[in-house]
Amino acid sequence: TAWVSFYDQGAKTLRYAQRHPTLGAWSAGLADVGDGVAPDTGLFSSIAIGADGNPVIAHYDKGAATLRVARWNGGNFVGSVFDRGDALTPDTGSEAEAKDADVGQFVRLRIIDGVEYMAYYDAAHGDLKLAVGTDIHIVDSEGDVGHWPDFTVRDGQFYISYQDAGNQRLKYATGTPGSWTITTVDDAAYTGADTALYFDGDKPRVVYFEGKSNDTKHARSNDGGWATQTIATEGAVGFHNEVVSVDGTFYVACYDYTKRNVYFAKLD
Repeated sequence: TAWVSFYDQGAKTLRYAQRHPTLGAWSAGLADVGDGVAPDTGLFSSIAIGADGNPVIAHYDKGAATLRVARWNGGNFVGSVFDRGDALTPDTGSEAEAKDADVGQFVRLRIIDGVEYMAYYDAAHGDLKLAVGTDIHIVDSEGDVGHWPDFTVRDGQFYISYQDAGNQRLKYATGTPGSWTITTVDDAAYTGADTALYFDGDKPRVVYFEGKSNDTKHARSNDGGWATQTIATEGAVGFHNEVVSVDGTFYVACYDYTKRNVYFAKLD
């Protein structure tokens, strides 16, 4: 069975679709309606299959400014709040502005060996957060960081790519909760959105968007450093990148804003 999660812009709800494994027919339904005075949920939805074989959807509830998770119970999805976040109350004398709690944008869900992981942005504090099961950790809090994260877990170590929105650059974190090594991959202007992280053997690779020229870029780790190259330059391309592997060959798919279609290419 194939599952898809998506945002209904008209109804401002989270919806799902499932395709029958043999008939090929699609059916769709409501997955979550969210909370708040003016409900608006389902943005940045990320779906994965749990250890029980049932789909789980993480998504941002814009109406309540929270991170929600919807779980399939065999007949329908049941949604609940996972992280409400905390308001930002600046210290006395600080020039920082107070902010209401706002957490869950750019959420990326992975379920690996039955454990649920989520990387996402805390807008009130400008932090990159990581959930491991029900435990929530802060990965990076230097400036305004945590947009567009992608990650994987290998031998107990986390590898996370994400955008430093304050400095408009691509960053990379490795380690475990409480012990992180953080580096800058690409500090070119308006860089680092829409990251897609993958490994080619033991080497990390990141596909991402560069907003000054509206190009898709590719970064490769080389002996502790990073080498970058532009891989798509025709028009504005590189939105919502995803990388897939077919028989050991990697490909990138993304949205081509200029042509209004999907760009698909082999990664060298």
